[in-house]
Amino acid sequence: MTEVTEAARMPFAVRSARFVMTLQVAFAVVNFALYGMAIIAHGLFGLAPILYFAIGVAFTVLLGLLTGRWHSRLRRVRWASVAFEIVIAGGQAAAQAIDPGISTGHLISAMLFPAVVVVILLTPAAGRWFDR
Repeated sequence: MTEVTEAARMPFAVRSARFVMTLQVAFAVVNFALYGMAIIAHGLFGLAPILYFAIGVAFTVLLGLLTGRWHSRLRRVRWASVAFEIVIAGGQAAAQAIDPGISTGHLISAMLFPAVVVVILLTPAAGRWFDR
């Protein structure tokens, strides 16, 4: 008879970080769907709006792929997630520098999710989970 072994349970902190990344993907999908409709409705077919849309969709897809790979427990998935979240936070800071009309409150709220994920992924529990 074959024996069934139970898979190790993901720590709560790591599940929380994965949930936050899932929220980021969900919010980004809604955001870019609305942005795409606005581009079409207003006829803004210049290079800048289309490039912004394409980069945003690419980032959203990559974030979704990283989130989906967490069950592999590979160390490189953890560090890729940390690096990607730092890039997202840096992009938000760059957007603040380019468009000073964005409020500081908006910047803080936009950088909150990436900061939470980075802090959680740098905890020892996350390190043990991804270091199988």
